[in-house]
Amino acid sequence: MHCSWVVNKLSAYLDGELTKDESREIRRHLFSCHACEQEYNNMRVLKNMMGKMEYPVNPSTSFQAVSIEEVKSRVRLMRIKEYAILFIVSLAAVSSMFLFFSHLNAGERFTASSFQSYEDLHKSASGYSFEPVEREHDFEVTTLEFRP
Repeated sequence: MHCSWVVNKLSAYLDGELTKDESREIRRHLFSCHACEQEYNNMRVLKNMMGKMEYPVNPSTSFQAVSIEEVKSRVRLMRIKEYAILFIVSLAAVSSMFLFFSHLNAGERFTASSFQSYEDLHKSASGYSFEPVEREHDFEVTTLEFRP
């Protein structure tokens, strides 16, 4: 079987217009010939794309003359819409992250009672106690030192 015969019959093969014997021969050839297989794949993709195309309702009005300024204004409007959507989505993402992390940190705030419980936990586990030590500086700092 020659490649030229197969290529000439590919359109009919795709449309299911060939006999069973011809279809079987073309399938065998496509399996063994990479060039014809590539041509078949290209034709199949083209046919699928053409099948998805929309037909104009009224061909006389489907192709209107559009000025460059009108195209530019439409593009500007589309960009503004895209930026607005991007801004809203970003704002929503930042807000949700803020709420998520503020919710996480709400339970981890240290109070005098929580510090006491941490001190008791450390003392019971290690035998050492915490004692706040104040030092003289330009600013006030409280540090904890370990004492047995």
